Amino acid sequence: MIHLRYPLLVFLLCALSGATTGYAQTLLPQPDPFAPYEKGSQGKYVPEPVVDAAENTTANSVLWEQYQAVQNGTGVVTGGCQGCGGSCNCGPCDRCSCTAKTFPWFEGPGACDNWCVGPRWGIEASGLIMFREDADLGPIINDVGGVPSVIDQYDYAPGARLFATAYNCHGWGMQVGYEGINEWDAGLVFPDSPVADSTRSIDLMSRWNSVEFNFLPRVPNAWKFFSGVRYLQVDEQLDDFTIVDKVIPVPADPPAAPAAFVDTGTTTVLDNHLIGFQLGGLRDGWQVSNWLSVSGFANAGVYHNEIKRRDTEFNVTTVITGDDLATAPDNEFSETTTVTSTRTERTFTEIAFLGEASLWASAKLTPCLALKGGYQVMFLDGVGQAADTFFSQDFQSRDVLYHGWQFGLEYRR
Repeated sequence: MIHLRYPLLVFLLCALSGATTGYAQTLLPQPDPFAPYEKGSQGKYVPEPVVDAAENTTANSVLWEQYQAVQNGTGVVTGGCQGCGGSCNCGPCDRCSCTAKTFPWFEGPGACDNWCVGPRWGIEASGLIMFREDADLGPIINDVGGVPSVIDQYDYAPGARLFATAYNCHGWGMQVGYEGINEWDAGLVFPDSPVADSTRSIDLMSRWNSVEFNFLPRVPNAWKFFSGVRYLQVDEQLDDFTIVDKVIPVPADPPAAPAAFVDTGTTTVLDNHLIGFQLGGLRDGWQVSNWLSVSGFANAGVYHNEIKRRDTEFNVTTVITGDDLATAPDNEFSETTTVTSTRTERTFTEIAFLGEASLWASAKLTPCLALKGGYQVMFLDGVGQAADTFFSQDFQSRDVLYHGWQFGLEYRR
């Protein structure tokens, strides 16, 4: 007996049996018990009952009885299954060759759902282009006291979103997902500040990466509620460096005395490590047409945020020695650099909140493969930001908003 907990093996058997994009016509015997979908009164698609002439019964009613039997744990199905000896304790006996009426009814979106009869697993692979709200650079400019020659705010940054969902035969499914944004950058450049003949640059960096595990019920409804655990790391960094102008001495006889130039800087890294529970809901799809559907999700969770702050102070000493003309044609010019640093670490804890929502449209390329695109929003409260580390060694709790576009591919079987 082939169980649905082995979707990859089932997929290979389907492929070897000569299944093509016309799944319903290839895999289901005639008469087809799955009639065209029509819009139901509850706002979902339901199969129109079709009378099976051989059995003189309503095929979809039989499927619904089987679905209820599987969900109740009785493992009893109506009718035999010659392909597996009548033993159907875990849903379909054979997803590709068993008698159609022994398959439990499992509704979902898309053309792949009218054969055997709903997606058992799906993969989403999307690219993200998201915007992070601006950093508060005004207080930094006032504190430095100069006029910046460059003001660069956070802008859009690229990232990725990868999700895999699979349902088993025990009434629930699991979803594993990753989301991440590579890097946002912002910064300021102050010429001749705080001293003449120097340049002070203050650079900010932000990024986040998330991994989550969700549990979903296997129900014949497009709306599903889910719960899960999630880990999110938000990295913030501030680099504050003052680089003095370095003068190369003119070759002379005798040579000029070695000159020492000292650059100073501080790098502050603030890592927010969030782990917690989330609750949410998703809509499998509003079927707009045979090739277009609209889906979405929303979730919210409470997290424990453990913040690690690392401050590293740098002194970079550069000694330049000029050329001695008395030793021509030899050239004694040299430049030697020495770096010294000190590092301190601190740890803080905070309760954080995360809320996320997305809405997208899917356009089918094949019965199981769709091109998708939409918009996503994520709100975080209770995290530290790089700009705040400029003024204080203590942790300051802030909120931050991310939003932007997602686009990619979705595959369901």
